[in-house]
Amino acid sequence: MKLKYDDAGKGTPVVLVHGLGGSANVFGAQVAALSPDFRVVVPDLRGCGRSDKAPVSLEALVADVVELIDSAGFEKVHLVGHSLGSVIVQHLAVKHPQMVRSVALIGPIQVPAEAGKQGLRGRADQARKVGPDRHR
Repeated sequence: MKLKYDDAGKGTPVVLVHGLGGSANVFGAQVAALSPDFRVVVPDLRGCGRSDKAPVSLEALVADVVELIDSAGFEKVHLVGHSLGSVIVQHLAVKHPQMVRSVALIGPIQVPAEAGKQGLRGRADQARKVGPDRHR
Protein backbone atom coordinates (compact mmCIF):
# COMPACT_ATOMS: atom_id res chain seq x y z
CA MET A 1 0.00 0.00 0.00
CA LYS A 2 1.52 3.32 -1.09
CA LEU A 3 0.51 6.41 0.87
CA LYS A 4 0.76 9.62 -1.15
CA TYR A 5 1.29 12.93 0.58
CA ASP A 6 2.08 16.60 0.07
CA ASP A 7 5.21 18.05 1.67
CA ALA A 8 5.83 21.79 1.90
CA GLY A 9 8.02 24.17 3.87
CA LYS A 10 10.90 23.74 6.28
CA GLY A 11 11.16 23.61 10.02
CA THR A 12 9.36 21.75 12.77
CA PRO A 13 7.06 19.16 11.18
CA VAL A 14 3.28 19.46 11.24
CA VAL A 15 1.20 16.52 10.00
CA LEU A 16 -2.36 17.33 8.91
CA VAL A 17 -4.79 14.38 8.78
CA HIS A 18 -8.07 14.75 6.86
CA GLY A 19 -11.47 13.29 7.63
CA LEU A 20 -13.77 10.70 6.09
CA GLY A 21 -14.11 11.05 2.34
CA GLY A 22 -11.55 13.86 2.23
CA SER A 23 -8.04 14.15 0.89
CA ALA A 24 -4.94 16.29 1.38
CA ASN A 25 -6.64 18.93 -0.78
CA VAL A 26 -8.91 20.02 2.08
CA PHE A 27 -5.92 21.59 3.86
CA GLY A 28 -4.77 23.94 1.07
CA ALA A 29 -5.28 27.13 3.09
CA GLN A 30 -3.61 25.65 6.17
CA VAL A 31 -0.59 24.48 4.15
CA ALA A 32 -0.23 27.97 2.67
CA ALA A 33 -0.44 29.57 6.12
CA LEU A 34 1.88 27.14 7.92
CA SER A 35 4.54 26.29 5.33
CA PRO A 36 6.51 29.56 5.67
CA ASP A 37 7.36 28.55 9.26
CA PHE A 38 6.87 24.77 9.43
CA ARG A 39 7.40 21.67 7.35
CA VAL A 40 3.84 20.62 6.57
CA VAL A 41 3.11 17.03 5.56
CA VAL A 42 -0.41 16.12 4.46
CA PRO A 43 -1.17 12.50 3.58
CA ASP A 44 -4.03 11.19 1.49
CA LEU A 45 -5.25 8.42 3.78
CA ARG A 46 -5.49 4.91 2.33
CA GLY A 47 -8.24 4.71 -0.25
CA CYS A 48 -8.46 8.49 -0.52
CA GLY A 49 -7.10 11.00 -3.00
CA ARG A 50 -3.96 9.69 -4.69
CA SER A 51 -3.20 6.90 -2.20
CA ASP A 52 -3.73 3.26 -3.03
CA LYS A 53 -6.98 1.56 -2.18
CA ALA A 54 -6.52 -0.86 0.70
CA PRO A 55 -8.58 -2.34 3.52
CA VAL A 56 -9.43 0.36 6.05
CA SER A 57 -9.43 0.08 9.83
CA LEU A 58 -8.57 2.56 12.54
CA GLU A 59 -5.46 0.55 13.37
CA ALA A 60 -4.32 0.61 9.73
CA LEU A 61 -4.92 4.37 9.42
CA VAL A 62 -2.91 5.05 12.59
CA ALA A 63 -0.13 2.71 11.41
CA ASP A 64 0.02 4.52 8.05
CA VAL A 65 0.55 7.90 9.73
CA VAL A 66 3.15 6.41 12.09
CA GLU A 67 4.99 4.92 9.10
CA LEU A 68 4.87 8.27 7.30
CA ILE A 69 6.37 10.04 10.34
CA ASP A 70 9.07 7.36 10.69
CA SER A 71 9.95 7.28 6.99
CA ALA A 72 10.30 11.07 6.93
CA GLY A 73 12.79 10.79 9.80
CA PHE A 74 10.77 13.01 12.12
CA GLU A 75 11.39 12.57 15.83
CA LYS A 76 8.37 14.56 17.04
CA VAL A 77 5.56 16.24 15.14
CA HIS A 78 2.65 18.56 15.69
CA LEU A 79 -0.47 16.56 14.76
CA VAL A 80 -3.63 18.16 13.40
CA GLY A 81 -6.70 16.04 12.75
CA HIS A 82 -10.02 16.96 11.18
CA SER A 83 -13.14 14.86 11.85
CA LEU A 84 -12.04 11.21 11.40
CA GLY A 85 -8.48 12.55 11.32
CA SER A 86 -9.03 13.73 14.90
CA VAL A 87 -9.68 10.14 15.95
CA ILE A 88 -6.56 8.96 14.12
CA VAL A 89 -4.27 11.54 15.73
CA GLN A 90 -5.72 10.92 19.20
CA HIS A 91 -5.03 7.20 18.89
CA LEU A 92 -1.55 7.90 17.55
CA ALA A 93 -0.84 10.26 20.45
CA VAL A 94 -1.95 7.68 23.01
CA LYS A 95 -0.05 4.78 21.41
CA HIS A 96 3.08 6.73 20.44
CA PRO A 97 3.40 9.75 22.76
CA GLN A 98 7.13 9.94 22.06
CA MET A 99 6.33 11.02 18.47
CA VAL A 100 4.03 13.91 19.42
CA ARG A 101 4.83 17.56 20.18
CA SER A 102 1.20 18.65 20.24
CA VAL A 103 -2.27 17.69 19.05
CA ALA A 104 -4.90 19.99 17.53
CA LEU A 105 -8.39 18.69 16.80
CA ILE A 106 -10.64 20.36 14.21
CA GLY A 107 -14.27 19.28 14.37
CA PRO A 108 -13.43 16.23 16.46
CA ILE A 109 -15.77 13.29 16.42
CA GLN A 110 -17.50 12.67 19.72
CA VAL A 111 -19.28 9.50 20.71
CA PRO A 112 -22.71 10.13 19.18
CA ALA A 113 -26.14 9.02 20.30
CA GLU A 114 -27.65 6.14 18.31
CA ALA A 115 -29.27 8.50 15.78
CA GLY A 116 -25.88 10.09 15.19
CA LYS A 117 -24.27 6.69 14.70
CA GLN A 118 -26.86 5.86 12.05
CA GLY A 119 -26.12 9.15 10.30
CA LEU A 120 -22.38 8.44 10.33
CA ARG A 121 -22.98 4.97 8.91
CA GLY A 122 -25.03 6.54 6.12
CA ARG A 123 -22.27 9.06 5.42
CA ALA A 124 -19.65 6.30 5.35
CA ASP A 125 -21.81 4.28 2.95
CA GLN A 126 -22.20 7.33 0.71
CA ALA A 127 -18.43 7.99 0.77
CA ARG A 128 -17.83 4.38 -0.29
CA LYS A 129 -20.29 4.74 -3.19
CA VAL A 130 -19.03 8.12 -4.42
CA GLY A 131 -15.38 7.32 -3.70
CA PRO A 132 -12.49 9.63 -2.93
CA ASP A 133 -12.03 10.72 -6.57
CA ARG A 134 -14.60 13.44 -5.98
CA HIS A 135 -11.94 15.31 -3.95
CA ARG A 136 -9.10 15.20 -6.47
